[in-house]
Amino acid sequence: MGRKKGKFSSLRGIGPITPRETEILELLAEHRTYEDIGRILHISLATVYHYVSSIMIKTDIHKRELLVKYAIELYGKNGAHV
Repeated sequence: MGRKKGKFSSLRGIGPITPRETEILELLAEHRTYEDIGRILHISLATVYHYVSSIMIKTDIHKRELLVKYAIELYGKNGAHV
């Protein structure tokens, strides 16, 4: 049986995008730096890199520029869900 892919599903089916990863994507859609994301979410820079790496694996997008484009497609340039 095929699994229906929703807003929080990954493209590769490794696992769903978590709520925290969604926050990261929304901030990437706002063109925030990793340092900004860490400050806003009160997490370390290493943790931001961990989440971004996880998102890249789940979406099979391995370049920051393409991940930002993907985030904008999902959430718009100001991070609001489209």
